[in-house]
Amino acid sequence: IVMKSIICGVLLLFVCNVVLSSNEKLFGVPDKEQSIYAGELFTCRESGEKIRNEMVNDDFCDCLDGSDEPGTSACSNVITLSTYEEPRQKGFYCKNQGHKSIFIANSFVNDGICDCCDGSDEYSGHVECKNTCEERGKLELSRVKLEIQLHERGANEKLKMIEEAKLIRPSLQQDLDESKEKLEKLRTNLIELEEKEAKAKALADIAEEIHDDDYDEYIREDEEVDDEEGRLRREDPERMSNQEKFEKEHGVTLVAAKEAYKDAKSEVKTCSRGIRDEENRMEQFEKLLNTDFGLMDEFLPLRGQTFSTRAGGYNYELRVFESATQGSTSLGNWDSWATKYSKMSYTGGKRCWGAGEREVFVTVECGVTTEISEIDEPSTCSYTMVLKTPAACSFEYAQELRANYNFEEELDVDGTGNVKSSWFF
Repeated sequence: IVMKSIICGVLLLFVCNVVLSSNEKLFGVPDKEQSIYAGELFTCRESGEKIRNEMVNDDFCDCLDGSDEPGTSACSNVITLSTYEEPRQKGFYCKNQGHKSIFIANSFVNDGICDCCDGSDEYSGHVECKNTCEERGKLELSRVKLEIQLHERGANEKLKMIEEAKLIRPSLQQDLDESKEKLEKLRTNLIELEEKEAKAKALADIAEEIHDDDYDEYIREDEEVDDEEGRLRREDPERMSNQEKFEKEHGVTLVAAKEAYKDAKSEVKTCSRGIRDEENRMEQFEKLLNTDFGLMDEFLPLRGQTFSTRAGGYNYELRVFESATQGSTSLGNWDSWATKYSKMSYTGGKRCWGAGEREVFVTVECGVTTEISEIDEPSTCSYTMVLKTPAACSFEYAQELRANYNFEEELDVDGTGNVKSSWFF
């Protein structure tokens, strides 16, 4: 009798397995992939072996690639699945009716923790999972609708910034052209001034030889002389003869010749300084025009604008595409896009003891208005902040969200930010 009971139990289990294999959908497999597991034989998806269909999801790893156990944890050590892969593209499939379907690692199946919001990963019955998909779906709905609203409102402001940029760029180009023209004139003028200086120097050298005194000790012709020695020096016949000859030949006095040289040197110095300043100015214009301000120059109107906030007892200030400060301390100057259009890098700030130069990484996010927030110092003298701006908003992203959630209606969000209707149910 005992043997008959055992045989009947085994036969019942076999029949149940056959029924499940033939009529039930496989655990952990998306609907669109169920057909892959249909039929008497299953072909391992990557390694290619052929096994009997009843060996699928039997809690034993038969395929080298582990594809015969999509709904169990038997092949957890075989199925390659990065912990950081987001979103996951394989593993155990959670249908999560009413929310979002996801894949989880096979090692999470029947581990006593509810990972799928529908609880389908804990089908062994060892733990009871409450279905929270509807609740999560509503929260997701509110979040997505607000995100769509944010990007669509911000993108409208972004269009205004793009139009503004269309005026700014030609203006910058004009400034650059004018700077180049001015620099060319200054360089031409410098050549003339240097020639003038050379002639003045030659004349001043002759004048210096005639009066044969240090310039600072020279007695001007219109000065009163009290001592006898000074009077004799002024009335020296040879000196007076050379002086008269110099004035007759060059049309200037000895003192005037020296003053002219001094003035010529000053003019050359002033012009040279002007050239350096204009070269720096021209370099800044060229740098600006070569800076990546976005696909449509949407970030260009932010250049030079200052945004500030207070955090941790300090005032923080960001001059976009220029510099960042903490009070009077430099945190860095604009360097580049660390990540194109989503993270800015400001480097070369004031040196920090034991940690080198200060730096700031600015995460750029969509916002209806432009502001900085979320100041942090995750490591010594390396700072982070968030810049919210319409320039980072995108109609395309909003449209993508609408398409992904099959949502084409106008947003219906109440005053508290909660969604009034749902497209999940």
